[in-house]
Amino acid sequence: MQASPRLPGTLPEAGATARARPVGPVTRDAQRSRYALGACPTPGYSGDRAARACWYNFQRARHGALHSEIMSAEHYVSARAAGLFVVANAVVAFSIGLAFVDASLLRTDTTGRLFLIAATLGQTGTLCLLCGLPLLAMSRTRRAALWIGVLGPALFTALPVFLYVDLIVYEMFRFHINGLAVNLMTTPGGFQALRLSQSDAVVFAMTCMAGLAAQSVLFALLHRRSASVGARAARKPWLALTAVVLTALVWERAAYGVADLRGDTRLTHLARPVPLYLPITFKRVAARWSGNEPVRERSLLVSSTGLGLRYPLEPLEFATPGDLPDIVWVVLDSWRSDAFNSEVTPNIHEFGRNSILFDRHMATGNATRFGIFGMFYGLHGAYWHPVLAAQRGPVLVDRLLDLGYRFEVITPSPLTFPEFRRTVFVDIRSQLMDQLPGETLIDRHRQTVETFEAFTEQVARERAEGSDDPFFSFMFFDSTHAPYDFPADHVRFRPYAREINYAGRDLEAQREPILNRYRNAINWLDLLTGRVIDALERADLLEGTIVLITGDHGEAFGEHGLWGHNSAFTDEQIHVPLVLRIPGREHAVIEDATSHQDIAPTFMELLGVANRASDYSNGRSLFDRSSKRRIVACGWSECAWIHDDGCVVFGTSGGNSFSLEARGLDYRVRSEGEGVADEWPEALAGLASDLGRFLTD
Repeated sequence: MQASPRLPGTLPEAGATARARPVGPVTRDAQRSRYALGACPTPGYSGDRAARACWYNFQRARHGALHSEIMSAEHYVSARAAGLFVVANAVVAFSIGLAFVDASLLRTDTTGRLFLIAATLGQTGTLCLLCGLPLLAMSRTRRAALWIGVLGPALFTALPVFLYVDLIVYEMFRFHINGLAVNLMTTPGGFQALRLSQSDAVVFAMTCMAGLAAQSVLFALLHRRSASVGARAARKPWLALTAVVLTALVWERAAYGVADLRGDTRLTHLARPVPLYLPITFKRVAARWSGNEPVRERSLLVSSTGLGLRYPLEPLEFATPGDLPDIVWVVLDSWRSDAFNSEVTPNIHEFGRNSILFDRHMATGNATRFGIFGMFYGLHGAYWHPVLAAQRGPVLVDRLLDLGYRFEVITPSPLTFPEFRRTVFVDIRSQLMDQLPGETLIDRHRQTVETFEAFTEQVARERAEGSDDPFFSFMFFDSTHAPYDFPADHVRFRPYAREINYAGRDLEAQREPILNRYRNAINWLDLLTGRVIDALERADLLEGTIVLITGDHGEAFGEHGLWGHNSAFTDEQIHVPLVLRIPGREHAVIEDATSHQDIAPTFMELLGVANRASDYSNGRSLFDRSSKRRIVACGWSECAWIHDDGCVVFGTSGGNSFSLEARGLDYRVRSEGEGVADEWPEALAGLASDLGRFLTD
């Protein structure tokens, strides 16, 4: 009798002849085949362990193979959907990247346009591939669609948001998100110093949420359209994007390297707007093939890496000072020179009638840290990092402490960002008042002035009782930092912007309202400064007090296409007012160029320091008119030597250290590299000496 046929996976018929058990290792596929062919003994009775084991192994192999086939299909679908998702986002990233270079595309030739397009495609495509690698890895896991659907939208929402924020930063300041951003995030008080408006925060949050929702919908649609694909279809989007990005990278890096080798700065200069661009040069390779030593590029900066600080150069010597004056410094954030007039600052302007005015005074930087650093230390801003590393206070504070001065340092914002508690005021941290009560910045500004008024009343009482201890008071008013705060009832200039939306990219249309908002903020600080002067006068202290009023740096409002500060060394960003009242000195207007780095030497002389200023400073007394000064201003990654016809800008960090540009008064590049060095050899040699003078092995 012929046995009826069996379907794979069913039990053998009762009475069927059992075959010999297989001997040796048996794979899943072999176990499945052997059972299907009747190789397993029939589990006809409970004691037949071999038959039951064979049956169990067959069922496991059968279902495992089926699950493997299903999972492979799911992997291919997820991999293809992820690939298409990355390609779609690469198009978005490339579109944002083109916004960085749109102005350069219009100004350059065909080769330059091709380079910019290829560089932008290479950079944005590489970023997308890097973000896509985790998604590709996840496509081989269980529930791949779920994990990719969660991580993918998060990554590819963060990437365009980062690029867009970088675009806004670049359009306003002409630099990309850099080490300053890292410093901002890691330093206490950093975000508080940034002071974004409420509309900026709302726009940012809404953009992120909308982007996340759109990315989630996009991936879901692509996953649905990628059903039933094989391995080849799954690989196609990944291979296509990789091929395009590699082609663009190879071509533009070769073009950059050749241009750099030939000294063609027109092409290498074009790479600056491209986000996260890391140039590759061929100079060392070319030198090796030619058998010559590579030409070392000139750098004005003496790297401070691994070097110590030698400050001052020589021990200070002192003459016996006469009567010690009280000293008051008032610094207004972002106070540019043309905002000092009878209309915007009537109180300070009136006070200036009996003071010394410095008509061409320059800040030592285009940001707060470098401006105030230069005032107290008398050093170029390039020394900020070694001074911070050493936590070395200024010799001016040393001298004040030696003479028994009491300190009244009052600020409405914490002195942790920038890190003045670890630099300028490191030796008097216990005497700082930078955590004043008040819910708003306006409240804390009022509290600053009220604290000073109470202090002057206390000093007046102590002087009446016979005390003659001098004091040094420093107040830094920062409500004039963007977004330019002032009380709602203090409006002098209209129309003014109610809020400044930096994400809107339409700042030029808002220029006059934004400028009026800034003027209102300055005008309010002028009122507070007037109260400081009145407090000194009421306490009968003004006649014996040296009063200094200045700005830490300036502020741009669309000039040269720039906004704010910390982006360039234009007149708008570094030219600031300086009002100095010294008892016994007549009113005067000094038209010679001076700098914040001249302030510390001026006060050191007044306090009886006998050393030459060059022993402890890059500057000299404000009243020393023996020769023309070398004015230097610094930013986060660049410094500039300011001269009558413009400035020479040089890098101060990493590969940027070798950049050297001559810019005119319109801030356009006139020449670069060796051409600049050949034009001003003596001045640049002296500048290089200044930059390394206070460093030691």
